[in-house]
Amino acid sequence: MRALALALLPLCVLAAASGCRPFHLQRNAPGRVDVRTPPRAIKKRGVEVPDDPGENWFTLSGGGFVGGGGRWGGGRGGRGVYGVGLELTAQIGRRKRSHNADDFLLFFPFEAIGLNVGWTLAEPEGGGIGAGYVELQVFYLLGGLAAGYAFDPGDGVHGPQFTAYFGPIYVRVVHLFDRGTDLQAGLFVKWPLSWVWSR
Repeated sequence: MRALALALLPLCVLAAASGCRPFHLQRNAPGRVDVRTPPRAIKKRGVEVPDDPGENWFTLSGGGFVGGGGRWGGGRGGRGVYGVGLELTAQIGRRKRSHNADDFLLFFPFEAIGLNVGWTLAEPEGGGIGAGYVELQVFYLLGGLAAGYAFDPGDGVHGPQFTAYFGPIYVRVVHLFDRGTDLQAGLFVKWPLSWVWSR
């Protein structure tokens, strides 16, 4: 798990250092042109503007999260808990229209699938080094859903995890066998690093 933390930290720093700007690749630029199809306005003189092909996006976003809530089970009654950690997300997605510099949601695709890898650095129970997790994610506009598995090799506990998020706000349910079931809400702070190319 320490190796996971050492891998996550530089990737999160790299994403933050990018300044949240997308990098534009020249593949398929600047648009879709079919030279075999006659122009739509064949009698009109001048250049016909190519159709907008849309964009493909590959995004790495890294940062931290902090949240709190409750835990039930594990041989004890209900109690308050908190979680502080790091998360790295890789997404592959697309936009139907190519973005402009003044677009809303400049730094993310409008729809994407992704993979989250994270580590809960601090939480109030357990004598291990914190639970890591892996989730598959579906993203659309500002929000998404993720499902995966959490594991704490130090304590030997593990179990399913589910996360829903909208913007920086998340709600997470995780059940670690022999420790209990958590329901937490909190905030993500992530910096995206994106590569964009025409479809």
